Amino acid sequence: MKMLLFQVILMTCGLLCIVQDRPSNPNITGYLNVEVNRYIILTCSSNSTLAPDYNSELVTLSYTWFVNDTKINEETRETLILYVTRELKYNRYSCTATEDGLESDRSVPVKINPLYGPDRLTITPEPILNINGKLTVREGETIGPYVCTADCNPPCNMTWKIKTSDGFSDGRSMMGTFLKQAVQKNMLLFRCIAHWGENTLKRGFQLDIKDIPQTPINFTGYSFTNRYINLTWISGFNGGYDQFFILYLNEGSTWTEERNLTDPGEGREVQFDHGPLTPGSEYWFRLQSCNKINCSSTPDDVRAVVKGESCASLREKQDGTKPTDAIVVICILSTLFGITCLVVAVIVICKTRYGNKNQKDTNGDQTFQLEEKLMTEHYENVQGTGTCGDVTVQGDVRVQSTDVDCDYTTLERPDHETVYEELKSI
Repeated sequence: MKMLLFQVILMTCGLLCIVQDRPSNPNITGYLNVEVNRYIILTCSSNSTLAPDYNSELVTLSYTWFVNDTKINEETRETLILYVTRELKYNRYSCTATEDGLESDRSVPVKINPLYGPDRLTITPEPILNINGKLTVREGETIGPYVCTADCNPPCNMTWKIKTSDGFSDGRSMMGTFLKQAVQKNMLLFRCIAHWGENTLKRGFQLDIKDIPQTPINFTGYSFTNRYINLTWISGFNGGYDQFFILYLNEGSTWTEERNLTDPGEGREVQFDHGPLTPGSEYWFRLQSCNKINCSSTPDDVRAVVKGESCASLREKQDGTKPTDAIVVICILSTLFGITCLVVAVIVICKTRYGNKNQKDTNGDQTFQLEEKLMTEHYENVQGTGTCGDVTVQGDVRVQSTDVDCDYTTLERPDHETVYEELKSI
């Protein structure tokens, strides 16, 4: 038993009796539910046992504050002022009162309830993202479950949302846990949302859905020129990986891989000219788009007939229609023939002009000889050594015809005849 110290002052006719004891057990009061980043005031309340209640205001008590049973130095006032942080939720505060060296029992500890949130949202297990910051999955693959938690006080309301090409919708979840979900091609994002009053915190991860490519669109074929077939189609979604196109050709009853073509990009047109082929022949084509996962389904096969006519059809027709190659050959031959005729004409003209020149030179020589003969005869007659009429030789006798009358007059030689005689003797 505790020993009590009594001081009894008997007061008879003015005698007073006083009993001394420790202060009453303290009681801590204050608003304990406080949002973070605010101040809180705790009050340690105790009463003195030395003075009557009506005289308690005359008594001064001192106080000691404790946090987690550790004394807070230099805190001796009745009130304790604290700045609230979220870490205060781990602390317990208590106090004692002291009067004249007598210390009271320690008060019942109190805990501050800091209000905050949401913060530090966590998804478990942590999704493993690729270099593009996305979760790589295949269409139809099942993912989950994922547990979403946030640092909130009081606890946040946790929900999951799924974003598709059509917008957001609720995900299948229970108490913050995202349940197993089958991935669809149009899914883009999984998101966890923490609600705390009017505040929200979001965290999610994008999906990188990988699958077989989309079937090529608008696959058509047409023979726009002789011996070639033009094939066109529109490239679809590549399934998340680089895709390529495989073109098959059917000649008879067997499909053979004809060509491997690169992808220009989703939504772009691909053109390919196949040939040269036999004019008038029929061909069937098949197309697939592939990536490293697998190949797509095939669109409808395309049938095309090569533009142009075969030799057999040309022989059957009577309208004289000829293929383009024959027309080209004819044009070339006609051009060569025309050039040849032109060359021959030039040669003939040159030869004709050369022959006329030779003829002219021959006639000139004959004319010169005739003039020389006439001049000689004229000169002899003038000199009297010539004969008139026809002269014939009969044995050793020259006989002159008398049918021609020679009537010449002897003249002096002119100067030019002298010159001619001199020229003749040269």
